[in-house]
Amino acid sequence: MKHKDAVRNGFQSLATFDDPERQGTVEMSVYNFLGAGAEYWELWHGDGQDRGLCNRIQRELVLAEKLGREKYKETLELEGKFGSSKSKTSKQTQTDGKK
Repeated sequence: MKHKDAVRNGFQSLATFDDPERQGTVEMSVYNFLGAGAEYWELWHGDGQDRGLCNRIQRELVLAEKLGREKYKETLELEGKFGSSKSKTSKQTQTDGKK
């Protein structure tokens, strides 16, 4: 048995990607998944049934694994995708409020 003396490490989405304020983005979730060293990812029920979303997550995982976690982070930073959607929303509100 492969995991006879080891505990399996999984990653679980705690909300749907339909609500980025709760779950965040696919890209940040992939980054966190890599950091967790998980063997599998358990998606929110509705997300797991969404073929398009599952394909998108798979493509991001393949890219992130190919680049490695640090290079993937650098790519996300360059594209303005690194960080939580909540902080981006609050920054946008602050900017809009100053106009």
